[in-house]
Amino acid sequence: MDACSNSAQCSQTVTVVDTSAPVMDCASSTNKTVQLGTAWTFDAPSATDNSGTATITILSTVTNTAGHCGNTFDATRTWQATDACSNSAQCSQTVTVVDTTAPVMDCTSSTNKTVQLGSAWTFDPPTATTTAAARPSPF
Repeated sequence: MDACSNSAQCSQTVTVVDTSAPVMDCASSTNKTVQLGTAWTFDAPSATDNSGTATITILSTVTNTAGHCGNTFDATRTWQATDACSNSAQCSQTVTVVDTTAPVMDCTSSTNKTVQLGSAWTFDPPTATTTAAARPSPF
C-alpha cells in the first residue's frame, strides 16, 4: 500500500515434495553360507524414510542350481522399500547352501580275505551314506 492508500496484492505457493528414496538397512541381510541340511531363513532388512514409514515387500526369490553339486544351491531374495510418495530402494541377500560333509563309509562288508590260488574271488564293495538332505524350500 502506498501513501495514497493504493494497494496491490500477490501470492506465492510453495509445494513440498518428497523425491528421496527410503534408506534400507541391509546389514542384517548380508550374504551367508549354510551347510546343507541346516535350517536357515532369509534375514529381512529394515527401512527408514524422511516422510515417515516405508513399506517393505519381497520383489523376488530366485533359486539357482547351476554350477552346484548334488542338492546344493544358492537362493537370492530381493526386497523393496517404498514410501508414501512411491519413492523406492532395493536390497538383496544371497544364501549359498554348501555340502562340506564327507560321506560315511562302512567297510565292514569289505574286510580283508585270503583265497586259494586259482580260486575265483571278487572285491567286496563298501557301502556309503551321506547326510545330504533334499533341498529345503526358502519360501
